[in-house]
Amino acid sequence: MPEDVGFVVALMLAAVLTAAGLPSENIVYPRILQSRDLNGEKTLYIREGLVLSLEKSRVFSENFVFSEDDGVNRLHTAMNGKDLENNFYEDRNRTSVVFVDEVKGTVQVRGILNNKFSIEPIASSRRSEDDFVAHTLLYLDDIDNPLDDNSVQDLSLSAQDVGLSTLEGTERNLENLPEEFVVEVRIYLDPSFGPNKTMENFIQYFGLTMSKVNQYYKQLSKPKIQFVVLSITKLTNYTFTRLIPDPAGGESLIDLRGTVGRLGKYVNATLTEDTQDAIIYVSSLQSGFITGCTFLCHVHKKNPITTQAMIFGPPGTRGPYIIARELGHLASKNKRQRRSSALN
Repeated sequence: MPEDVGFVVALMLAAVLTAAGLPSENIVYPRILQSRDLNGEKTLYIREGLVLSLEKSRVFSENFVFSEDDGVNRLHTAMNGKDLENNFYEDRNRTSVVFVDEVKGTVQVRGILNNKFSIEPIASSRRSEDDFVAHTLLYLDDIDNPLDDNSVQDLSLSAQDVGLSTLEGTERNLENLPEEFVVEVRIYLDPSFGPNKTMENFIQYFGLTMSKVNQYYKQLSKPKIQFVVLSITKLTNYTFTRLIPDPAGGESLIDLRGTVGRLGKYVNATLTEDTQDAIIYVSSLQSGFITGCTFLCHVHKKNPITTQAMIFGPPGTRGPYIIARELGHLASKNKRQRRSSALN
C-alpha cells in the first residue's frame, strides 16, 4: 500500500473510532518486536512508552477439563493445560497479564496492561498500513467501578489480606512451611455468566483472571503461592443457585451464602476431598453489596467454596483482587487443616 494512501486510511479509521466514542490516543497497533521460542519470552510493543517484556504464565493443570453440567448429566472435554498456556503471558514487572494470539503475521492482544488499561482488538476493524490490527485501550477505572464494591480500594496484597497472618505468626510455623504452595482450584459458572460465550472464551477469560490472581500472590515470599486451575464447569441451569426476590422489584438476586450451601452438598457428593483445594462459584446475578463470600458464608470443611459476583467483559483488576482475597482465606484455612492432620 502506498505510504500516502496508508496514512489516509489510518486517519479515516481514527476518525470513525473517535466518533464511536473511542479517543484516538487510545487506539493502538500492537506488534512483536522480539520473540525467543526456546524460553517463550517476547517483547511486545503497544505504543511509545508502553513496551512489555513478557514471559509465559502458569495457570492451568496439565490435565485440565472443561465441563457442562445440568446437575445430573456432565459432559467433559479433557485438554492439555500446557497447550492452553501457550498464549498466556505476564510482564516481568508483574503489572500486566495478556493473551497474545499470532495468526498469519498479525497479532491480537487481550488483557491487563500496567494495572492501568485493559486492551482488546476492535471488532471488524481495518488494519494499519503495516498490516497491524487496531486495538482499544480502556481505563481500568471504567471497567472496575461498575462492580460498585467500595470494600477494596488498595489493590496491593498483604499476608493479612489473604489470611496468612495467623499462619505465619510464630517462628515454629515459619520453619514448618514449605517453600511453595500449589493451590488447585475448580471454577463453576452459573448460566448468567457469559450466556452466549464459548468454551474458548471462558478459558481465555479465566486464564487472564487467574494469571492476575497469581501476580498478586507473587508479592508474598513466605510461602510462595501458585494457583492452578484444574477445571471450569459451565452449569446449564440454576440448580445450585439460591435466588431471592429483589426488594426493589427487579430481577431475582443471588443469595451468596445460600448458594455456597447448595453447591457444597453437590461437590461433596461428586468430588473427593483431595482432588482440589478450593472451589469458585461465579455468577453475574446481582448480589447486593457483597461481591465475594467466604468467611461471611458457611465454608464447607471438605471442599472450601467461595462465591463471586462478576460480569463477563474486558478483564479488570477488581475481580481478580476479590478472588485473590477470598481464595487466600480458603487456602490458608485448608492448608492449616491438612498440615494439622499430617502432624497428628
